[in-house]
Amino acid sequence: MPKSKRVLFYVALMLIILFLWNTGAMYPVRMLAVFFHESWHTLASLLTGGRIKEFVLVPQEGGHVITEGGNVALVATAGYLGSLLSGALILAVSDRTTLDRWVSGLLGALIIFMGFAFGDTSFTVLFCLIVGAGLMGVSLFLPSEINDLILRFLGLAVMLYAPYDIFTDVFLGNGYLTDAGLLSERIGGSPRMWGTVWMLLSLLCIAAVLSCIMGKPLPGEAQSEANDSENLG
Repeated sequence: MPKSKRVLFYVALMLIILFLWNTGAMYPVRMLAVFFHESWHTLASLLTGGRIKEFVLVPQEGGHVITEGGNVALVATAGYLGSLLSGALILAVSDRTTLDRWVSGLLGALIIFMGFAFGDTSFTVLFCLIVGAGLMGVSLFLPSEINDLILRFLGLAVMLYAPYDIFTDVFLGNGYLTDAGLLSERIGGSPRMWGTVWMLLSLLCIAAVLSCIMGKPLPGEAQSEANDSENLG
C-alpha cells in the first residue's frame, strides 16, 4: 500500500472511530480498553512483588484492581500507559507483520485467562469469555484481510482511548479518586500534574506510532516501488 493510501486509510479509520465513539457499537471496544487498563495494574503489581486481591470490570465502563504490596507508583502508572502500550502494540504488529491470526488468537486466550484467573464478578468473567472467544473465532474462521482490519481498528481505538480516559477521569472527574490521586498521595504533586504528564506521554506515543506506520513502507514495499520505477523508466 503506497504511503498516500496508508495515510488516507488511517485517517479514515480514525474518523470512523471518532464518529462511532459514543455509540453502542464502540462499547465492547471501550470496555476492552478498560480491561487492558486493569490488566496492566495487575501485571505491574505481580512483577513488583504484590498480589491481587480483587480484579473487577463494571458495565458502566469502569473497573478497579485492589492490590497488596508491590510498587505503588509503578502500579498506579501502569494503568493508563499500559493500555496505551497495548493498543500501540496491536496496531504496530497488525500493520508491520503477517502475524494477525496469531495475535488475535493469543490475545483472545489471554483475555479469557485473565477473566478466569483474576475476575471477581460474573460480569468480569463473562465479558472476558465473550470477547476472548470472539477474538479466537476471528483468528480461526475469518479471512486474513478481515482479521488484519479488526486488529488495526482495535489497536487504534484502544490507543486513542488512553488520553480520553485520562482527560475524563482526572480533569473532568474527581482526580483524587483516580490513579493520579493515588500517585499524588504517595509521591506528591497534584492529580492534575500527573494527569498532564500522562496525557503528554500518551499523545507523544500516539503521534510517534502513527508517524511510523504511515510514514514508512511495509516490508517489501520499498523494493516493489523501486522495481515499478525501473519498469516505468
